[in-house]
Amino acid sequence: MHDAPRSVIVVGAGLAGLTAAAIAADRGADVTVLEAREHPGGRARTANVDGFLFNQGAHALYRGGPAWTTLAELGITPLGQSPRTSCAAGLRADGSLAALPTSPSTLLRTDLLGWRAKLEIARLLARPARLSRTVTPGTSMQQWIDECAADPDARAFIAMFGRVSTYCGDLDTLDAVAGVAQVQRAMTDGVVYLDRGWQQLVDGVSSVASARGVRTHFRAKVDAIERAADRFVVCTSAGDLEADAVVHAAGGPTDVDEVVHGASAAARRWAGRERPVVASTLDVALRALPIPDRRITFGLDEPIYFSVHTPYARLVPDGAGELAHLLWYGETADDPRPRLEALLDRAQPGWRAEVVDARYGRRQVVAHGRPLPGSGVAGRPPVAVPDLPGFFVAGDWVGPEGLLADAVLASARAAGVAAARAANTVGSPA
Repeated sequence: MHDAPRSVIVVGAGLAGLTAAAIAADRGADVTVLEAREHPGGRARTANVDGFLFNQGAHALYRGGPAWTTLAELGITPLGQSPRTSCAAGLRADGSLAALPTSPSTLLRTDLLGWRAKLEIARLLARPARLSRTVTPGTSMQQWIDECAADPDARAFIAMFGRVSTYCGDLDTLDAVAGVAQVQRAMTDGVVYLDRGWQQLVDGVSSVASARGVRTHFRAKVDAIERAADRFVVCTSAGDLEADAVVHAAGGPTDVDEVVHGASAAARRWAGRERPVVASTLDVALRALPIPDRRITFGLDEPIYFSVHTPYARLVPDGAGELAHLLWYGETADDPRPRLEALLDRAQPGWRAEVVDARYGRRQVVAHGRPLPGSGVAGRPPVAVPDLPGFFVAGDWVGPEGLLADAVLASARAAGVAAARAANTVGSPA
């Protein structure tokens, strides 16, 4: 074995890259992170606009999942609160608005659903822990919904819950086992909206990585990664670096395939199967809410969502103001911004007079891949690229654990462990 730690280069300073770097450094590797931008965080970065803290769309961290566990391992305790859903509303395409059932009592009282739909929903959701037993392996999330409920309103309600839990608008292309597991987590563990936005996590993981000796170089765009003997040459805009192991944690499988210039047949296959999860987002800073008690509204007939993340998270200057998030899940031929604004008109009439600032993103990438029907999370790419020994990947499209941030941090942890092990065995005697 080597007396000095062997080198690991991590490409990307988002949550995946920073986590992989911190984990690899903790296991004895000498770690350098290369980031193309001027700052860390990637899609988890939070923008400060006159004291209003804008995430890039609505972000929520699931309690008790792989992300939560990995953060705890790094010594990070997420700060924030869970939203109160008792005043949530449901919106129909005809503009009718009514209380959204979030408990047995509200399910009985709501005018949003008919009695047949209420009975089917009550039967299905009465015991969330048993939902996984209702799934036929190999089916899509939409097929599971169609098998579970006959009433159209019941199907619409369950699909709404599925979209909100997974951020996936096209449930025909999402594996049912993975989707139902995410719904279970939403119903049992719930989510947290984070104080200071997701920048809280970026800053926390950055600090841990720095304390473990990780060096981060910004404005260091990686143009190519080449295999040379038993090492890697990482070609950047600032020059070439050598490493014993590499973790690629920037973007999706297409980005990996491009940076290795076709040297991995596995990466080429993954790129060919890439099905990103996308959403259009509208984030609005308001001086006040015209209707203070209406903070969450879900579309039943359309893949649309509205939520105010204050006061559950500290995101506004001195507690004065509100920060609202709207989402259109999935692909759409036309620009969904008018429909997002129409939802806000319906949920918060008079909001336009209260606007401080607004940010709109058309077709934002939520995840670079999804568990496909029949293959599920077990069929996603592994952290180790099989035909490039010493090359690892991490991100929301990688590994057999979780969706969204859970997949990001779980795969990053696994990649960091594997990269440190691989680096410190390069050139070792057999």
